[in-house]
Amino acid sequence: MGGAAGQAEGCGLRPGAGWALRHGSRALPRSAGSRSDVQDEAEFMRSLAGAGDPGPGRRFEEGGGLTWTSWPGFLGSTGQWTLTWELAIPPSASPSPVMVTAAAMLPPRTVLLTLLLAAVSLGQRAQRPPRPLSPISTIQPKANFDAQQFAGTWLLVAVASSCRFLQEQGHRAEATALHLAPQGTAMIASTFQKLDGICWQVRQLYRDMGGPGRFQLQARGARGAIDMVVGETDYRSFAILYLERARRLSVKLYTRSLPVSDTALSVFEQRVQGANLTEDHILFFPKYGFCEAADQFHVLDEVSR
Repeated sequence: MGGAAGQAEGCGLRPGAGWALRHGSRALPRSAGSRSDVQDEAEFMRSLAGAGDPGPGRRFEEGGGLTWTSWPGFLGSTGQWTLTWELAIPPSASPSPVMVTAAAMLPPRTVLLTLLLAAVSLGQRAQRPPRPLSPISTIQPKANFDAQQFAGTWLLVAVASSCRFLQEQGHRAEATALHLAPQGTAMIASTFQKLDGICWQVRQLYRDMGGPGRFQLQARGARGAIDMVVGETDYRSFAILYLERARRLSVKLYTRSLPVSDTALSVFEQRVQGANLTEDHILFFPKYGFCEAADQFHVLDEVSR
C-alpha cells in the first residue's frame, strides 16, 4: 500500500470514528457514521449498489422535498464533493487517541464511479463464505491417549488416500516399520524403509498440538506441515492414524505383528469410509522385508535440524 494511507498504517494509525461524503453542507444519505463495523459497511455498500435506497431506479426525498431517481441526479452535474475519513492514533502509539481527518475533493463522476466500485468490492467480501474446517480437525483422538503405551514398534499394513502419486506408484511400496518414542509431550518417530535395497532410517519430531493424541510435523516443502491424530488403538495389536497435509487426509493402519487381525481390518475399513474414502483408495503394503536398523550413513535426522 502506498501514499498517505500506507504511511499512516505503517505509523500505527487505524480507522477511527467514521467518514462522510458531502456536497457543500449536504451529506450523502446514510454516508456518515461509524465505519469500524464491517457488517454495517457491507450493508451500506449494498444499498449503494441498488439493494436499498437511494440508487438507480429508486426514489428518496430530501428534507426540502426534492426527489432523485438515480445517483447522477443526486450528485448533480456540477460542483465538487468532499470525502472525509477520520483516523485515530491508538494509545499504543500516543498517550491518548488523537483524531486526524483527511479530506479529498472529488468531481461528481469520480464520486459515482468510486461508490459503485466500492459497492461491488465490499459486497463480494461480505458474501465470501468462511473457510471450512480442515478435515483432520473433525477427527477425535483416542480417548485418554497414553503416549507411553503407544510407544514402540509398529508395522505399516495399509494406507487409504486419494493421493494420485500413491495410487500410481503403489506397486513400488516397500515394507515400512515405525518406531515411536515419547519426548515430553512430543513424539520422536523413526521410520525404517528400504530404498534400492538399502535400509534407511528417517527421524522426525511430531510436536504436541494442544491435546493428547494430536501431533504436528513441521515438514519441509511448499505444502506445509503434516498434522497427525491417533484415531484408534488398543496399544497391544493395532493402531489407526490420520494424517493431513495441504488439506488432504489419509488413514493408516499399523499392527504390532503380522498377520493383522480381522477386527483391526474391520475398524480400519469403517474409518476409511468415515473419511469419505473408498476401498479403491486403499493400498496394502508388503508383509515381508522389514528393516530393523540402518547404518550411520543411511540415517536422515530431521529432529536436530
